[in-house]
Amino acid sequence: MGVSWATKTALAVVLALSLLFAGLLAASPSLHQWWHGDDATADSQVCAACLIAHGLTDSLPTQLAAMAVAFCLLFFLRPPHPVLWRQVDFRAPPDRGPPLPA
Repeated sequence: MGVSWATKTALAVVLALSLLFAGLLAASPSLHQWWHGDDATADSQVCAACLIAHGLTDSLPTQLAAMAVAFCLLFFLRPPHPVLWRQVDFRAPPDRGPPLPA
Protein backbone atom coordinates (compact mmCIF):
# COMPACT_ATOMS: atom_id res chain seq x y z
CA MET A 1 0.00 0.00 0.00
CA GLY A 2 1.34 3.38 -0.99
CA VAL A 3 1.15 6.57 0.94
CA SER A 4 -1.64 8.86 -0.19
CA TRP A 5 -1.07 12.20 -1.87
CA ALA A 6 -2.70 14.07 1.05
CA THR A 7 -0.34 12.44 3.56
CA LYS A 8 2.72 13.33 1.50
CA THR A 9 1.50 16.90 1.10
CA ALA A 10 0.79 17.25 4.82
CA LEU A 11 4.23 15.89 5.71
CA ALA A 12 5.91 18.28 3.26
CA VAL A 13 4.00 21.24 4.72
CA VAL A 14 4.88 20.25 8.31
CA LEU A 15 8.57 19.83 7.45
CA ALA A 16 8.71 23.14 5.56
CA LEU A 17 7.01 24.99 8.42
CA SER A 18 9.35 23.34 10.94
CA LEU A 19 12.39 24.52 8.99
CA LEU A 20 10.91 28.00 8.63
CA PHE A 21 10.19 28.16 12.36
CA ALA A 22 13.72 26.95 13.23
CA GLY A 23 15.13 29.65 10.94
CA LEU A 24 12.94 32.25 12.64
CA LEU A 25 14.18 31.13 16.06
CA ALA A 26 17.78 31.27 14.81
CA ALA A 27 17.30 34.81 13.49
CA SER A 28 15.69 36.16 16.66
CA PRO A 29 17.66 35.51 19.87
CA SER A 30 14.88 36.90 22.07
CA LEU A 31 12.29 34.61 20.45
CA HIS A 32 14.73 31.71 20.80
CA GLN A 33 15.20 32.42 24.51
CA TRP A 34 11.42 32.71 24.97
CA TRP A 35 10.92 29.36 23.20
CA HIS A 36 13.37 27.59 25.52
CA GLY A 37 12.17 29.42 28.63
CA ASP A 38 14.22 28.45 31.69
CA ASP A 39 15.39 25.21 30.13
CA ALA A 40 19.10 24.39 30.50
CA THR A 41 19.37 23.30 26.86
CA ALA A 42 19.02 26.85 25.56
CA ASP A 43 22.76 27.12 24.92
CA SER A 44 23.40 23.53 23.87
CA GLN A 45 24.10 22.30 20.35
CA VAL A 46 21.10 19.96 20.41
CA CYS A 47 18.63 22.66 19.38
CA ALA A 48 17.91 22.95 15.64
CA ALA A 49 17.75 26.74 15.89
CA CYS A 50 21.24 26.76 17.52
CA LEU A 51 22.60 24.61 14.69
CA ILE A 52 21.14 26.93 12.06
CA ALA A 53 22.30 30.06 13.91
CA HIS A 54 25.89 28.77 14.11
CA GLY A 55 25.91 27.67 10.47
CA LEU A 56 26.30 23.99 11.28
CA THR A 57 23.90 22.76 8.63
CA ASP A 58 25.24 20.88 5.65
CA SER A 59 23.38 20.38 2.40
CA LEU A 60 26.13 18.50 0.55
CA PRO A 61 24.89 14.98 1.42
CA THR A 62 21.47 15.96 0.13
CA GLN A 63 22.95 17.23 -3.12
CA LEU A 64 25.02 14.07 -3.55
CA ALA A 65 21.96 11.90 -2.99
CA ALA A 66 19.96 13.93 -5.52
CA MET A 67 22.76 13.60 -8.08
CA ALA A 68 22.95 9.82 -7.50
CA VAL A 69 19.19 9.47 -8.03
CA ALA A 70 19.32 11.60 -11.18
CA PHE A 71 22.24 9.54 -12.52
CA CYS A 72 20.36 6.29 -11.91
CA LEU A 73 17.22 7.63 -13.55
CA LEU A 74 19.10 8.87 -16.60
CA PHE A 75 21.37 5.92 -17.27
CA PHE A 76 19.92 2.78 -15.71
CA LEU A 77 16.20 3.05 -16.36
CA ARG A 78 15.02 2.40 -19.87
CA PRO A 79 11.87 3.94 -21.31
CA PRO A 80 8.96 1.53 -21.81
CA HIS A 81 9.10 2.04 -25.57
CA PRO A 82 12.01 3.12 -27.75
CA VAL A 83 12.28 6.80 -28.50
CA LEU A 84 12.11 7.42 -32.23
CA TRP A 85 13.92 10.55 -33.28
CA ARG A 86 12.71 12.26 -36.39
CA GLN A 87 15.34 12.70 -39.04
CA VAL A 88 15.87 16.39 -39.66
CA ASP A 89 17.98 17.68 -42.51
CA PHE A 90 19.60 20.97 -41.54
CA ARG A 91 21.30 21.54 -44.88
CA ALA A 92 20.07 24.34 -47.11
CA PRO A 93 18.02 23.31 -50.15
CA PRO A 94 20.00 23.23 -53.45
CA ASP A 95 18.29 26.35 -54.83
CA ARG A 96 19.45 28.51 -51.91
CA GLY A 97 22.93 29.74 -51.27
CA PRO A 98 24.65 32.17 -48.97
CA PRO A 99 23.78 35.85 -49.43
CA LEU A 100 25.86 37.79 -51.92
CA PRO A 101 28.19 40.45 -50.53
CA ALA A 102 27.03 43.98 -51.20
